[in-house]
Amino acid sequence: MGTLLIPESPRWLLKFGRNEEGFEIITKLRGNGDRDHPSVQKEIREIVAVVQMEHGSQSGTLASATPQFSWLAILHEPQK
Repeated sequence: MGTLLIPESPRWLLKFGRNEEGFEIITKLRGNGDRDHPSVQKEIREIVAVVQMEHGSQSGTLASATPQFSWLAILHEPQK
């Protein structure tokens, strides 16, 4: 019996720190390869907000929802 290969979702990737992979998938799906496309930026912001809220609710405080690094820096990091 074979197994079905299901790739990780962009949300899952961002949740587990695999940001670049998540951003690449969102860019392909929503921006036709353009990372600066408004739809790409909107979806990234939404996913980041949810992931931050989840981290805050798991620890019981909103302060801990802020990661050690800046999400904004990741969002505005130039493409390589």
